[in-house]
Amino acid sequence: MKSRVMAFAAALIILAGSAGCATQREAQYTTTGAGIGAITGAIIGAALGSLTGHAGQGAVIGSVFGGLAGASIGNNEYHQQRSEEAAAQYYAYNPQQAVRDLLRIEDASVSPRQAHPGDEITMSATYTILTPSRGSQLVHEVREVRHNGKLIGRPQFTTRREGGTWVSSMPIRLPMDAEPGVYIVTTIVETDNAGDSRETDFRVLGSSQWRR
Repeated sequence: MKSRVMAFAAALIILAGSAGCATQREAQYTTTGAGIGAITGAIIGAALGSLTGHAGQGAVIGSVFGGLAGASIGNNEYHQQRSEEAAAQYYAYNPQQAVRDLLRIEDASVSPRQAHPGDEITMSATYTILTPSRGSQLVHEVREVRHNGKLIGRPQFTTRREGGTWVSSMPIRLPMDAEPGVYIVTTIVETDNAGDSRETDFRVLGSSQWRR
């Protein structure tokens, strides 16, 4: 079953890349942070979630390579920090007057900020989503990891979220041969008509800095 799921995901990668839908979605909203790229893995995450019986939770999809080749990506965990009503009050958001979703990343972090090869780090994000329809929305989350300016990983997943403020965490275990240096993590969250991004970083210590 697992091999069939992954084969299906691979096929969807090809289809998503050729469809060009990402550029269309990017043009549908104005981000509140930096420019947001397309998330083709959104389709894959929803498909894998459906195949594995966890469509509502979503599935982490993506790859790590270069300086993080061999890293292990764990299951995404999340919880609601504010209810839809509390979040709407916090942002003075009136769904009856709004014409688009509100999506705001309030915080993005990596813990711990310094790690050794083989350690586990957790990439977390706190964000608020509010919609005029007050219904659940398909939400795409992605973490782009760069080292020395090069994109070396892009784990991502898709799920449905009710309105409110959410905390989402994705654990990654670094490979034993992870390259030392600073890694930049860009957290991207988007719906079909709103999105936001925020940048943070962590450092992998070299052998001379290993704990004794």
